[in-house]
Amino acid sequence: MNDRFSEWVIVCLVGNSLAVAVFWVHSLVLMAVAWLLPQWTERHRLQSEKRMSRRDYVVVATGVLLNQFVWTLPVLCVYFPLWRLRGCRVRLPFPSSVSVLRDLTVFSMFEELLFYWTHRLLHHPRLYRHIHKQHHEYSAPEGICAEYAHPVEHVLNNLLPILAGPLVAGTHGFTLALWIVFAIFTTVHTHSGLSLTGFPCASHHDYHHRSLCGCYGVLGVLDWLHGTDKGYKREIAREKGIVDVDT
Repeated sequence: MNDRFSEWVIVCLVGNSLAVAVFWVHSLVLMAVAWLLPQWTERHRLQSEKRMSRRDYVVVATGVLLNQFVWTLPVLCVYFPLWRLRGCRVRLPFPSSVSVLRDLTVFSMFEELLFYWTHRLLHHPRLYRHIHKQHHEYSAPEGICAEYAHPVEHVLNNLLPILAGPLVAGTHGFTLALWIVFAIFTTVHTHSGLSLTGFPCASHHDYHHRSLCGCYGVLGVLDWLHGTDKGYKREIAREKGIVDVDT
């Protein structure tokens, strides 16, 4: 790629193509598993009584594609020169494993901070009914719903938390690519409505879609710190048969 393309093409076009590929491969795999293994899927589904219709899939897919190709590319075109001003590069050599792990840790912290507060802001009544309500059209979301959102929300709540960390850290393009894969995979799975051992926890965000409040973050750290996960904890406690629990 370095021999054939400019850094702008690699970061903006190839980077977005990577994000789109990870999103759709993961989403379609989840849909295929639900179709081919319905009984197994039902055992792991968090809300077994609710389903998306074929029309729902068409509406969601259309909204997602608009966000990915109409709104994401302009943001990347603005992002790229800022990223280069930070001294970031795509050229060889690749960064060391230590710097990659360090950067990914920083990115996770930035994502938790920005996603939590932008997400909580979007639940303000004046913003919710005009912007965030679209994402909450489905109280039992599936993976494909992860990027189904109003364009303002897509930029503010989906793109900004993912892109801010690499910009602040001044990361290498290779680490940025790894982060994109990890972040997209995680957000798709947390919207999957499935509780699977070894995969990112989906019950935390699934509760948010059911209750329309609480559990605003990604890692759960800020929800714990600000007490916005108390309803979720009470629900888990009831499921375990714990009555008297201080949440």
